[in-house]
Amino acid sequence: MLGAAIVHPDKKGVKPGDHKFLFEQVSQAKQEKRSVTFEIRENGVTHRFHFVNQVPLNEEI
Repeated sequence: MLGAAIVHPDKKGVKPGDHKFLFEQVSQAKQEKRSVTFEIRENGVTHRFHFVNQVPLNEEI
């Protein structure tokens, strides 16, 4: 299954330990310059999002 994933590993969001395969896919896409990074800064806090399209959400058996 291919889809779009937005990964934001904070205390309320997606956790690397719970979605290891997805994080590996996003990391690889970032290294290959196939992702878009978006940052929002407000009140001294930076929120960083990585957008990746056409990645498998989980390992197919």
